[in-house]
Parts: sequence; structure tokens; C-alpha cells
Amino acid sequence: RTGRAAAYIPAPNADWTRFVNAFREATKPRLFDKFLEFWKAGLLGIPTQITNISTNAAFLGLRNAEQAVSRLANNFFSGLTGQPRTRFVGETSARLHGGGVGFREAWDGLKYDLKEIAQLHTPDVSDRLKRGTFNDLNVNQLYGAIEGKTGEFVRIPFKLLDSFDNFFKHIIRNQEWASQAHRLANNVSLRTGGEAVTHASARIYNELRQLARDPIANQNLWKKPGYRDAVEAGHTASVKDT
Repeated sequence: RTGRAAAYIPAPNADWTRFVNAFREATKPRLFDKFLEFWKAGLLGIPTQITNISTNAAFLGLRNAEQAVSRLANNFFSGLTGQPRTRFVGETSARLHGGGVGFREAWDGLKYDLKEIAQLHTPDVSDRLKRGTFNDLNVNQLYGAIEGKTGEFVRIPFKLLDSFDNFFKHIIRNQEWASQAHRLANNVSLRTGGEAVTHASARIYNELRQLARDPIANQNLWKKPGYRDAVEAGHTASVKDT
């Protein structure tokens, strides 16, 4: 039913009014749909928002602690059994670096989102697609049944949840990509002659980010061993851990 709306998707930073109008024309929201949207938004008050942010932050901290312990355990048991190592101690510092990069970018994105929400602007579809909002294709949550500025105001709770989830997702993705990059850097075949593991780790991390940002323009990177799986691991972690 949203095929007609999709035909109206404009370029980034464009006016999304035509898309929203086409979307509502395609979905034909009823009065009951508008009431349901208003009711659901009312359930997502300040306590819900605080709980969402605090649980995401706590889980992110626990996840990092778990990853650090698992790497130490993997090194220990690898030494006992003689099995090749699948985790490396350097991944912890790599995750910290990736988390720092992700946090700075996510913070800028969050500030932009909050400004757009405060000004009751319609969410930018192309931007939300890049940030993973529509992994569940829940367009109704952001564009809904209630039209105009009233609808944008009513949907503020949905947008806040989405914006803070995207904030944590971006950090988690970058941490996982940095960790995966360090593992790949320990593969001698993926290092250039005389290249140090730390240098290769940073280079591969940047290449994974390029690949995730624009897969078509970086098709040559898809061919490198492990790159596709590493990018997908980042996306999977961001969905699973938020």
C-alpha cells in the first residue's frame, strides 16, 4: 500500500510534505487509527523515555565488560588447548576507539534530531534509512495517521525513542566494526608487507566504515576476505543490543 508513497521519496534535505501526503493517501488512516496513534504516544511518557535511555546505556556498559572478559578467557583456553585464537586482547582498545568515533558522530546526530523534533519537522526518510530506523519498516511510527503539525507534536515520543535508539546503535555498530577490524588485522594475508597489526586494524576499520556507508562505490572491498561478515556483524549487533 505504500508503493505510491515510495515514488515520491525526494532527495536528502528536501521537503517531505509530498511523501507524507502520498503515504497517508496510500494508507488511508481512519479516525480509529488517529485515536490509536494518540493513545500509543501517550503511553510513551517521560518514565518510558528515561527507562529506554538508562537500559541502553547500562546494557552497552555490560556488553563491553562481557566482551573484555571473553577475550581474556579465549586467550587462556587457547593456550591450554592449543586451538587457534579467535579473539585478541587488542580488541578491547579497538572497541574503545570505535566507541569514541561512534559517540562523536552519534552525539552530533542526536543534537540534530532533537532540534528537528523541537521544530516539529517531518523526519527525513533517507537519513533514517541510513541510520537503521527502518530495519523493521515501521513507517507508521514516524509518519502516522494524524496530519500536520498536530501529528508531528503527537508523535514526539515515537521520535525520541527512535533518536536515542539510533544514538546507541551507531556507537555499537562502530565498536563492533573496530573489533572485527582488529581480528582481521591479525590475519597476515590482510596486512601489507611490514604493516603493524595496530596500523592494519585502523586501516581496515576505516574501510569497513566506507563499505557500510556506500557499498556500491566500494564494491572492491566486498571482495576482501571477511569484510562482508564484519559489516553485517556491526549491523546485527546494533539491532540485537538495543
